[in-house]
Amino acid sequence: MSKDEGNAHLKAGRLAEAIASYTSALGAPSLSKEAVAALHANRALAHLKLNAASECVADCDAALSAQPGYVKAMYRRAQAREALGSPADLGAAFRDAQAALRLDPENREAALLARRLKAAVDACSAADESAPRAATEALRRAVADGAGEEELARCVGRISKVAEDRSHGPALVHTGAAAELVSLLPREDEVVDASSLRMPLVGLAVEALERMASSDLLPGAGAAAAGGLGAASPASGCGTAARRAICQACEGQPRPRDPLHASLAGRLLAVARACGGARSGLAAAAGGGEHPQLQNCLATAKRALSLLALLGGTRAALGSQDAQAAALRGLLALASPRAAGSAAAAGSAPAGSPLPPVDEDEDEPRIVEIGRASCR
Repeated sequence: MSKDEGNAHLKAGRLAEAIASYTSALGAPSLSKEAVAALHANRALAHLKLNAASECVADCDAALSAQPGYVKAMYRRAQAREALGSPADLGAAFRDAQAALRLDPENREAALLARRLKAAVDACSAADESAPRAATEALRRAVADGAGEEELARCVGRISKVAEDRSHGPALVHTGAAAELVSLLPREDEVVDASSLRMPLVGLAVEALERMASSDLLPGAGAAAAGGLGAASPASGCGTAARRAICQACEGQPRPRDPLHASLAGRLLAVARACGGARSGLAAAAGGGEHPQLQNCLATAKRALSLLALLGGTRAALGSQDAQAAALRGLLALASPRAAGSAAAAGSAPAGSPLPPVDEDEDEPRIVEIGRASCR
């Protein structure tokens, strides 16, 4: 079969036959690079007409590998990537259309495609920027409406998904997400054991807060830009602002006589204590088997301690030296009862009862993904 046969099938709408002809022609020996590029570009068009966008992209890649600067292949790849429709594909499609226009400024079809893709890329960017506010407002409405735990978990999961992109940390802080999330954490006097926690809601809230608090620990942000190791600095990055906002979210909450009792450090220590002993705490409810929330509890214990360590390392976030010391004593209690006793003897308040060690599994457990729909 030849390229001409493939072209005839393509013009007649016999797309499968056209693809077969082009594929056969590509197997011919001693083809020039221009011939290889043309066959791949034509087969790409047949794939595009069959709505096989991924196959079209692959053929265009091969055509451009054989003949860089092949405008027809750039244009068709842009069309295929537009059909794929993801934000990343739309961005790549726009770049292809721009490249085609640079090589052929009079190409009217490429110009029209570039304008359409620019609008689509801008729309995706606007939607991405609005995701933190939309997620926070959804949770705020759910709390105000007295929504059930399942709906609240969906809303918190949505915030956690947004916070997974650490660049959203500042926007989440500004929208007041920290206050909404902290309000879902139990006070220390409300926690008896793992079975008393509203899981997975509490776990998702801790996960979202931990992601927000570590948002300046990325390479290239704040102090990490200098050291490259992700070390936090109290004076740099949105994570410090997030940690401060997370702690300030506890202000105004009803407090028992002991200030730590209702502080964020107290809440996190209580959650970590309960979740760290989840295997025994949930044993009765499990009836001999593994409780469905066991893995969530173990993951939450680790995340709560990670968050507490982040907060404890930034006095500006916790607000005072005493609060910082209380948080660090709680971490020492988990690490070593002897170390906690030494810290208490040298410091101010008693260390309190040690936290039980977190049950370890071979693989670090993760919070079960409940209601984490994409915000796009």
